[in-house]
Amino acid sequence: MVILIRLYPIIAACVAFVFFDFARNLRRKGKTSWIFCALIALVIVLTMVLWGVYRGDQNAEQWAKEWAVLNFFKYSHLV
Repeated sequence: MVILIRLYPIIAACVAFVFFDFARNLRRKGKTSWIFCALIALVIVLTMVLWGVYRGDQNAEQWAKEWAVLNFFKYSHLV
């Protein structure tokens, strides 16, 4: 988990590039779904900026420990 958080900007930059390229190709073809792909790429870029603002390089280990403790299915009644 720590490795994924530390490498997030690299992974996110690759995914954002793919979405931007896909949006550009859809726009050339005249499809309106290019806006959705461009918005996804923009959100990914914004999360990269937030990762830098909140110092993800220094806080990655703490974030991984906090997320590992979370129990998403704690209140599930599906037993």
